[in-house]
Amino acid sequence: MKHFNRYAAIFLSVLLLLVVTLVPVFANSDRSAESSGQETPSTKDGHYTSIPIWGETIPGNSDRSKFDDMKIDFDATLENDLKKSLIAMSKYTGAVYIDCQEEIDTLTWLKDIKPGISAETYTDVPAIVPFPVEGSDRAVIIIPGGGYVYTGDITEPNTAETDLLAKQFNERGISAFVLGYRCNPYKMPIPLLDMQRAVRWLRFHSEDYGFDPDKIALFGGSAGGYLAAGFLNLLQGKNQFPEDYTPDEIDMVSDEVSSIGLFYPALTLKYNHGCGFAVFPADEYRNPITRANLLYQYDLPSHITNTTVPQYIAHGTEDMLVTHLGSKEYASRLEAKGGDVVYTEVEGANHIFTSNPDYAWVFEEYLDWLEAHF
Repeated sequence: MKHFNRYAAIFLSVLLLLVVTLVPVFANSDRSAESSGQETPSTKDGHYTSIPIWGETIPGNSDRSKFDDMKIDFDATLENDLKKSLIAMSKYTGAVYIDCQEEIDTLTWLKDIKPGISAETYTDVPAIVPFPVEGSDRAVIIIPGGGYVYTGDITEPNTAETDLLAKQFNERGISAFVLGYRCNPYKMPIPLLDMQRAVRWLRFHSEDYGFDPDKIALFGGSAGGYLAAGFLNLLQGKNQFPEDYTPDEIDMVSDEVSSIGLFYPALTLKYNHGCGFAVFPADEYRNPITRANLLYQYDLPSHITNTTVPQYIAHGTEDMLVTHLGSKEYASRLEAKGGDVVYTEVEGANHIFTSNPDYAWVFEEYLDWLEAHF
């Protein structure tokens, strides 16, 4: 019965993850754009218009097929094979290493590649969808989750990060920018490079949108939370471009941010070993020695380097996909180093608890905190 309850909880979590990534449905979503000064984002063919953040050359891209690096069950279907998603996520959540490359890669194919959200070759174009607020001098970059397995279509209306989450920030008078970054089969540090580039791109274009470049916050949920905190601790102020990439004028811009907000973030992979197949080369991850090195290299509680940027972290105690223990450890070590951190442990909450009205107070608390830290 104990194992049944665990898998039932994981199954429900998977259903949530497949339907939404980060949905604060509890907020006052019936407010009009006009009441908050929100400018309606431009659309094309019923989709929001995205703006590429890189120039002519995108580091990490090539015309090589992604399938050369993936292990996919092409007979699987998302509609009829939730079992595969359940298996993938049950392996994804374990603290013990299990080879789940096929499950992870197949889910990436079903969710991103097959529907055409991402390409079959390494030619994806990271982009931002802007939700500006007229007269606002503040901005936030929203980083979607998805376990590095997929990010979804950021140009699709009525999704978690676009019409729902972005508009919650708009209602507080904050311009929002939703980031579409590269994930599986792209490997680290590519997603972090996209995160850094988004910050620099937004600072470079701050005058175009009318906000203060020193008032840019980051907000990420789940894997998006890792990108925000990973960028802050592992990459900020540095350049880790491939040798064949030539930096442009945007790469010369500061990548400083005013604060970061992390909801149920995956800040360590030691409780999610299966995730390694989404972020590291499979052959390297299968090797016990290189796997240990990679897990340590990207473990954020072990690499806290930024204690000056304020951080707000919220995590549920009953999270079946990403345990709260990683966030608790990170917050504790950050506080011990003198960091400015608020850690909110949400009793009884599962992953993506922002979809539950019972926890409306958490996001509202974060927004109050955010407004005080611009």
